Amino acid sequence: MDTVQIKNKRTAVERIDKFISSKYFTDVNLRGKLYTDTEKISGISHYHAPGRLPYAEVLSTAEWLAAAEGDSFSPLWSTHWFRLSVTVPTKWIGQEVRLRWNSNSEALLWKDGVPLQGFSGAGGKRTDFILTDVVSFGERCEIYIEMACNDMFGAGDCLISPPNCNKTYTLSSVELAVFNRGAYNLLMDLEVLLGMSKVS
Repeated sequence: MDTVQIKNKRTAVERIDKFISSKYFTDVNLRGKLYTDTEKISGISHYHAPGRLPYAEVLSTAEWLAAAEGDSFSPLWSTHWFRLSVTVPTKWIGQEVRLRWNSNSEALLWKDGVPLQGFSGAGGKRTDFILTDVVSFGERCEIYIEMACNDMFGAGDCLISPPNCNKTYTLSSVELAVFNRGAYNLLMDLEVLLGMSKVS
């Protein structure tokens, strides 16, 4: 088999870097193709808990108020619960549907009293959950999310700074989305190849 010659390694590496970037050209690059269709969630309720409460106690005592994407929450270190009424659209049957949640803070998703996955929205590290693993198409269900007003490693403006006591956390994204598994697999392959190219 003939060896493929790369005429300019630096050019190739920079092209791959931009093609999978989460910062640059996301309207046209591969990362921008991870979700092929989206639908906003309108049924969002919020409860500002007086402290860390068990799931069962939240369900029995919470006084829910309406909330929406774009709302901000505080104070620092406080706990907020959200109740999402969602229905996975039947128009997406056969596709992988995810719940996208980004409160720019730590959060934990619950369903039927079971904690299923954490979110780490600050920096976009982990902001989605495979909903079709636990919900059928056309089924209406309630998802609960426990949100903590802090980052992964505290609440400063950087890793070594003291807590910013005036910091608020904004619910910047809450929606259903069709996940493009093919694009994701290709992105992972390119990330591995890019990493290998930088150490070789």
